[in-house]
Formats: sequence, structure tokens, C-alpha cells
Amino acid sequence: VVVDSIRHPAEVEVFRAHGNFILVGVDADQEIRFERCKIRGREGDPHEFAAFQALEARELEGEDSSLPQLIKTFGMADHVVVNNAGFDEVRAQVNEVLKKVQL
Repeated sequence: VVVDSIRHPAEVEVFRAHGNFILVGVDADQEIRFERCKIRGREGDPHEFAAFQALEARELEGEDSSLPQLIKTFGMADHVVVNNAGFDEVRAQVNEVLKKVQL
């Protein structure tokens, strides 16, 4: 099973409690994430880079425990994939992770 958008350490803890869970952190440069956000065009997404940065800043730290805490969550990752390039590059990284965990 693949679950995306795990954004809080408590979510990781729930999955880990059920055993056989591997957290793969996927990251990309902020400018690339913003460009992809604009292409996605989801309602409510920021249209200006400064607004995008402000939104991400709130989600990174999550001072209120009910908010996303991306830095802490990402720090819990068993493996990291950097998604700055194209599909072939990210697929190769994912395949390497799968080899390591023998899936």
C-alpha cells in the first residue's frame, strides 16, 4: 500500500505501530514545487511565489500540534527521493529504494 501526503509525525507513528512500514520522503527544490503547484492549478493554491513560501513556512514547523509538521515528519523518513528532474530520474531512485527494502 502506498500512502501519500503524510504531513505529521503522529501519522508516521500510527503506521509504524502496525509494523512493516517504510517512510520514503520525497522532496524537490522550492522553486520546482511552486512551478508544479501552478501547473496543477488546484483551487486555493498560491499564485505568487511569496505566498507559496509563506504557506510552506507554516507547514514546515507546525507550531500548533494540529498543523502539518513537515520538518519533523521528513526527519522520520527511512529513505529520501529527490524529485528535481524528470520521471526517469525519480523512477530510478524509487527503484533503488525498492531494492534496498526488497519489495
